[in-house]
Order: sequence, then structure tokens, then C-alpha cells
Amino acid sequence: MLKKEIINNMPFLNKKIPLLFYHLNSNEEITSNCSYKNELEVEIIFQLIPKLIKLKVEIKNIGIITPYNSQKALLRRFYESFDDLKDIQIESVDGFQRKEKDFIIISTL
Repeated sequence: MLKKEIINNMPFLNKKIPLLFYHLNSNEEITSNCSYKNELEVEIIFQLIPKLIKLKVEIKNIGIITPYNSQKALLRRFYESFDDLKDIQIESVDGFQRKEKDFIIISTL
């Protein structure tokens, strides 16, 4: 399935069930520092952001959490290329302690 077909066919934000789990069948890559990353997952995550914005979610209310340093670095590199996404917080679980966001995307690979 093409990436755009994945995101277009994804059920999204049912107001009665404000939770979405989506399994992406894609292989992660292990990096030289024994961490993991998945480029396709990063692309899918950033296709979700415009859908949230269309639903009137402010960028500053979106956070992305991942347990892997390589995935966090990849997410940050990807989002830094978009000026309008600079307020999205991307952190590890520890980095989000004592912080709140209305919408959290969890990248588990």
C-alpha cells in the first residue's frame, strides 16, 4: 500500500472514541548507537498533523513521544524542515514529564 493510501484510509478521530491505535507494518532500522528508527513511521506521523490542524488543533497542543533516541532525532530533523511545525514537542517519555499536550502521538516503531 502506498504511503498516501495508508493515511487516507486510516480511521481518524471518532469523537465518541478519542483514541486511535494504528499498526504500521514496516521494518525498523537499528542504528550504530544500538537504537531504532523507522522513516516510514515518521512520514505517517507527519501526515497525521495536517489532519489534526484541520480539526482546529493548535500546533502547540501536539506532542510526539518515542522511546528511541534515533527515532527522536529523525523526527526532529524531519519536522525542523517545516517552519509551521516548530512548536510540536518531540521528546522521550522522560522529556515529557510534568508537561501536558491535548494530543499525543506515540511512536513505538
